[in-house]
Amino acid sequence: MKKFYAIVAAIIFGIFIFSACEKVEPPYIDNNNNPVPPDTGNQSVKTVLLEDYTGHKCPNCPDAAREAERLLETYGKSKVVVIAVHAGFFAVPHPGTIFDLDLNSDAGTEWDNYFGISNVGNPKGMIDRVEFADGRILDWGKWDAKVSEELEKNPQIKLNINNSFNTGNKKLTTTVSGQFLENMEGDYFLQVCITEDSITGAQLDGIDVIENYVFMHVLRGDINSAWGEKINDNGTTEQNQEFEKTYSITLNNDWVPEHCNVVAFVYLDSDKSVIQAAEQAITE
Repeated sequence: MKKFYAIVAAIIFGIFIFSACEKVEPPYIDNNNNPVPPDTGNQSVKTVLLEDYTGHKCPNCPDAAREAERLLETYGKSKVVVIAVHAGFFAVPHPGTIFDLDLNSDAGTEWDNYFGISNVGNPKGMIDRVEFADGRILDWGKWDAKVSEELEKNPQIKLNINNSFNTGNKKLTTTVSGQFLENMEGDYFLQVCITEDSITGAQLDGIDVIENYVFMHVLRGDINSAWGEKINDNGTTEQNQEFEKTYSITLNNDWVPEHCNVVAFVYLDSDKSVIQAAEQAITE
């Protein structure tokens, strides 16, 4: 009898193991009966670059900055990278006054002049520098829809940033690497720059002056020139083609390393449209 029960138990156990190990085909279902996409390992995602052109004497610019922060919260930092570009009339510092903070940069001024953004009137911005049907230079109320539209695109390139920072001499070494995910035509450039968060200073907000306003994502400067460098040859790229660039700079003494980030993005030279962006803190 004991032998009979042992055989029955072994059969039941075998059925259980077979059922548990049986292959389950997607789509998978979570506890709320929602489909769950299968894990594909190191999956690339499209990351959108949002450029917010601003200035400390611009009364409506804080509304745009708040919208940028809301979009970061909505989509996540893996999907959106923000650069706040202080340039043009509203960003001019006035020594000896409350608006003496200078957040301008050479790269930001060059971008502003090229795209003509502050001439239109801040606050304005660009989403991946794309020329949409309603234009490239966008009011902040249009940013959400354009970010969503860009996120629907498949990623064309993987982009990775690896930072090493020496706290003693404030030397930053950053390596930016990438891999094209499809065959592509055109000249592609890599742009690398530095942004800084948590800078305090005076900001006009409507009719009020906020003396201890906190500026985020401020473009501090470029690392590889205002327009970066070409990363493909002969105007073509092949799927799985890779590149890697390493740069070393010494941070300005006025910058706080713990608040600084390296931002990198790849763009098509012919129309300046950005196909991928990435951001990595200088220190962890």
